[in-house]
Amino acid sequence: MIDTGQHELEKYRGYAGALPSAFGLRFEEIAGATTLVEKMLNGPWLPEEFVVAQPGQTIRLDHFLRWS
Repeated sequence: MIDTGQHELEKYRGYAGALPSAFGLRFEEIAGATTLVEKMLNGPWLPEEFVVAQPGQTIRLDHFLRWS
């Protein structure tokens, strides 16, 4: 669970903690931010942060490997 400080975390913590245990996974809570989601929705879509595809363009693995 990513704590972005945007919502009432206590309200969702119980549900978020129960879900992974149903699949044999562990619950983890980390601090985070909404910056990437805000950029994804509003731009700018800088090439060093996003793969920007044109309509009909095929997205390939090598588009993502340029950051590794």
